Amino acid sequence: MHKPLVATNHYLPSNMLSRSLLTDPVLGKTLSSLTYSYLVYFYNRCKYVTSPTQTALNLLTDHGLHVPSGVISNGIDLSYYAQRPAEPEVVRRLGLPEDRPLIIHVNRLSDEKRIDVLLDAMARMHTPAHLALISSGPAEAALRAQVERLQIQDRVSFLGFVRDSDLLSLRHSAQLFVIPSEADLQSLAMMEAMACGLPIVAANAYALPELVHHQQNGFLFQPGNSEEMAFQMDLILQDKNLQASMGAESLNIVAAHDRNKVLDQWERLYLQLAREFAELHKVRQPVHAL
Repeated sequence: MHKPLVATNHYLPSNMLSRSLLTDPVLGKTLSSLTYSYLVYFYNRCKYVTSPTQTALNLLTDHGLHVPSGVISNGIDLSYYAQRPAEPEVVRRLGLPEDRPLIIHVNRLSDEKRIDVLLDAMARMHTPAHLALISSGPAEAALRAQVERLQIQDRVSFLGFVRDSDLLSLRHSAQLFVIPSEADLQSLAMMEAMACGLPIVAANAYALPELVHHQQNGFLFQPGNSEEMAFQMDLILQDKNLQASMGAESLNIVAAHDRNKVLDQWERLYLQLAREFAELHKVRQPVHAL
């Protein structure tokens, strides 16, 4: 019917393929190239292609995308995450300590999220902080075994699924959000933490640096480097003024991702394509003799 089709891309090979396959010297590059070849073939038949970050879009153009394209964030409801007082009752009910700084991590527990690096960092930290891992996933058993091996059972809690209202309270009770992932094209969990005014420690990987500006709203560490990550977490947790200034900058940066602004972007795109389609349809109409 020749109607304009808009596609949005959030794909990374590491979200679909196992870490062992991707690091295989023969299969890894081949499988990654094959999946991108198919994606770009499909997207190049569309009228317009979007991705939530410039990093994600660049991956497509690097693999041959040539149709019109642009960046449109996932967007979040900033009003929902607006700053509010901490709720100690929620912290107590979830079995978390109240006498030490709280670090939270919200992400699927799978290999590409590199939570093993975060646990190694917890074992290296000097600050007596506590880590709450929120979610579940296929790597949970291995991560629990790592916690026992490192003897940090008193410093890490596996909370599994946490309902939204309690998760919001945890964000406002925490002092730091961390994300060691090497496979995120836009982390909604990190954006939500920023909207709660939290400083961030993140791996310098893929699209995370688009939201974490080093030494402004947090720190970026070399992917896989648990020693550097531990140092950065200690630095923030030991300095209340740094926590406050970085948290304020998180709010400034995430303001551009308010869902109302994002909806306006989508609406403008759809209206533009609809107008172009209508004009093209008029041109194609046969001229009838009077």
